[in-house]
Amino acid sequence: MEVITRQNVFSFIQTEETNYQTLPINVSEGYDWNMAQHIKLSLLYKMSQYETGKTDDKPFKNIIRPILNLQYRAEGFDVKDIVLFVNSAKEYYKSFLVKKYHEKWARENNIDTFIDDMVESYVDFGGALIKNINDKKPEVIQLQGLAFCDQTNILSGPICLKHFYAPDQLKEMEKKGWKNIDELIILAQESKDTDQTRKQIKTPGKYVKVYELHGVLPDWWLDEEKDNGEYTRQMHVVAFYQTRDNKSEAISLYKGKEGESIFKFISRDKIFGRALGFGGAEELFEPQVWTN
Repeated sequence: MEVITRQNVFSFIQTEETNYQTLPINVSEGYDWNMAQHIKLSLLYKMSQYETGKTDDKPFKNIIRPILNLQYRAEGFDVKDIVLFVNSAKEYYKSFLVKKYHEKWARENNIDTFIDDMVESYVDFGGALIKNINDKKPEVIQLQGLAFCDQTNILSGPICLKHFYAPDQLKEMEKKGWKNIDELIILAQESKDTDQTRKQIKTPGKYVKVYELHGVLPDWWLDEEKDNGEYTRQMHVVAFYQTRDNKSEAISLYKGKEGESIFKFISRDKIFGRALGFGGAEELFEPQVWTN
């Protein structure tokens, strides 16, 4: 079992996650912005929660959610709205078959669900991050599950996703080449983080916190003998656990080279200098504060 102990991908993930959670970026003079805080506040207001916590004697009049629901319908579209055709005069008659079987294929692969999830993220937070998972339906990344990314341009730097896997889910990952799974399951705890505050809650079963890192990274992270100062596009999967003396340790579950980036990003109302555009919830932050 490979235990990571020195300054490398493990400490990089820890440092960057802390920076992402705590350090704002300067978008322009007089305007600082933190992506994690933006996502947290958008989600809290959408779910009728105060930033400082909700009490029973302090009701929340939500003016944001009805507007978001209207925007979902305005921005969203159905599979049947996608028009496919054969761009050839001689072969154009095949367009009928293409359209017919595309709708059937889209229903079978839940493309309508993908569209809905993408639109919801796009409207709520000001952008949607899409991941190619080598399946017919891409995955819409839940932005509140980001461990960190570049807050100025989401695709320009490493992207790290945070997962919580149950033991059976981890065992499935062995098919993808993940290592050290059995050792990790033994170390798993019956708790997991609930949100960006890293607050722990007890859970009925064991969960393991796993970080999935993608980006252009030092070659020696793949092979310590290649400490040549060069960088390649890589993927790393690292799990974290606590030792008996309460020290944080990490295990490398997977590492390897990647081809081109597996992420795509669409921004709503782009704002120069920050990763996310102007979100639908963000448009009503101040009116929501004044309403309550």
